[in-house]
Amino acid sequence: MKKLLIVLLVVLMVCVGSADTLLSKQDNEPVDTAIVQPVINNRPASEQKKILPENEIIGYSSRGNVIQAVTIAPAKYNKTILLTFAMHGFEDSWDYDGASLVQIANDVIATFAANPAALNHTRLIVVPCVNPDGLMRGCDDNLAGRCNGQGIDINRDFDYQWQYIADAKYHTGDIPFATPEANLLKELVIKEKPDLVIDFHGWLNAIYGDEEIGQYFSDSLKVTNQGLNNVADAFLPQTFIGWAGHYTRAVMVEYPDPQTAANVYNLGYSSRTIAALKLICNRL
Repeated sequence: MKKLLIVLLVVLMVCVGSADTLLSKQDNEPVDTAIVQPVINNRPASEQKKILPENEIIGYSSRGNVIQAVTIAPAKYNKTILLTFAMHGFEDSWDYDGASLVQIANDVIATFAANPAALNHTRLIVVPCVNPDGLMRGCDDNLAGRCNGQGIDINRDFDYQWQYIADAKYHTGDIPFATPEANLLKELVIKEKPDLVIDFHGWLNAIYGDEEIGQYFSDSLKVTNQGLNNVADAFLPQTFIGWAGHYTRAVMVEYPDPQTAANVYNLGYSSRTIAALKLICNRL
């Protein structure tokens, strides 16, 4: 029980926090803002003069939990990269493993906010947690942590080669874009017109989508770059990246399975991700 409470607290801190209050359609109780603070406000005072990221609530999950985007924008930028994390609250390894993806997102935010020169005139938009409902539920017998609050796999809810799936793990609604989460990502792409979209998952040990961009992560993470070959075709239909690839360059990163949250840190997943992103910012 103690472990569960700690995990839930971490989820609240990194997934649904905002600078002043935690907004929810279902719960209007006051929140201790000293606890629910986004990572971007916890930087050392000496770094506060660097880029201050902007938090924006882009909408709500099916259960009324906040979904936010964090933007790090230099005064002058000429390209935009959209990063999305934790579309599945549970990724089939350890319970609440989606929280590790959110932590990577927060590490990315903190690093580039403190080192804006590494952006090289790139605007970075980060959605640390696409699926707060699933992340809060973790794993159970009904795969509720993988899916959203409607029991739908958000990453099978996009109208790219869409078809109905009854299987609980990849369950869809009766039509594409049946989830508020998928619609929020759709609206974000159309509104912000990113030059590149990167969607982060675990733990299939592969990169799918744009082969050139994917190679940066393949080199950094030491995983297979599947590009857009026949193997990738089995993963991209109905997915966010499959859909986004019709609007812009798009990549899905599937980290290798570290088996524990501690190994995400020990194996340097955040630093390796950041290293790849730095190269992309300078070469895109």
